[in-house]
Amino acid sequence: MKRKGPWSRAETDAFLTSTTVPLRLAAITESGRPMLVSVWFAWEDDALWCASPMQADIVRALRHNDACAFEVSVEAPPYYGVRGQGRAEILPDGKDRLRDLLIRHGGDPDSDFAQWLLGRDIAEATLRITPDRLTSWDFRKRMGNAFG
Repeated sequence: MKRKGPWSRAETDAFLTSTTVPLRLAAITESGRPMLVSVWFAWEDDALWCASPMQADIVRALRHNDACAFEVSVEAPPYYGVRGQGRAEILPDGKDRLRDLLIRHGGDPDSDFAQWLLGRDIAEATLRITPDRLTSWDFRKRMGNAFG
């Protein structure tokens, strides 16, 4: 995997392990159009792990073309984060992964929302994104105190 940017591998891993903003995932649809979705994620074993309904448009696009791009970044200035490109593998039985991601991103597994989300009678896919390029960026020094 190629790595670029100001962060070391350890800093990049720490950011991806601790950050709970959604990952923005880009793919190319069967018609050749780009699409972008936000999904929960976890960084484990040098891969990004996500979940999505098996019949979702993003899963259909990745089934057609497994190449993808992604970004995980803070949502307020000064900006910093990680972006990259890789390949997505679609694995069956994503219900357990979805539950783990719900908890990782601050959800209560006993809430009404969680019961609805996890109780749906649909097939869930686990998406394993293996990056071949990771780029970190960090504008905190450059932006200084411009945003308080």
